[in-house]
Amino acid sequence: MTTRFNTSAPGDETADQVLARIRAGTAGSRPNTDACQSVLKASQTSEFSKAHREERERKMIAASLRYG
Repeated sequence: MTTRFNTSAPGDETADQVLARIRAGTAGSRPNTDACQSVLKASQTSEFSKAHREERERKMIAASLRYG
């Protein structure tokens, strides 16, 4: 999932950071779930979907400017 283009502005959370934050927040409420299940649940939230879409768009714009 991580491509390491480093296109996020300072202070902006990457999609991976959003996913980790959501996962950490839900880990305490579901003590019987393993790491894979908690990542899957976190990846299905609208907050992560929005962050992932915005990061992907930034990366595609940066790549098109660099290679286009």
